[in-house]
Amino acid sequence: MCMDDFITRLENLNEEILPNLSETSYEILSEFVEERQEIIDEMTRIIAAHPLSAAQQNRIRLLQQSEESIRMRMFELRNEAADWLRNREQVKTQRKAYENAYAVDSILMDRKK
Repeated sequence: MCMDDFITRLENLNEEILPNLSETSYEILSEFVEERQEIIDEMTRIIAAHPLSAAQQNRIRLLQQSEESIRMRMFELRNEAADWLRNREQVKTQRKAYENAYAVDSILMDRKK
């Protein structure tokens, strides 16, 4: 595969992910990042042997412009996950406090009046 093919693949990946980025789940974004990394690894090997042309450099610069929006979505997802974990720990702590307030051997008696 030549460098132009790899750049085209990256462009296609961006075109798939960017329109719905704000609704993209972490699973889809994770797959996107993994696939993109594989392409970039291949490109790195090619660049070591053959420098990029000016046109290829321009195409890559255009791709890099979308990096910030992708990175921001990744931070949003990370923060959502952190909030969820914090809330879960808080609920767990509250439940333990409630459950531990009663003795294990106690009996609850309900009287009818």
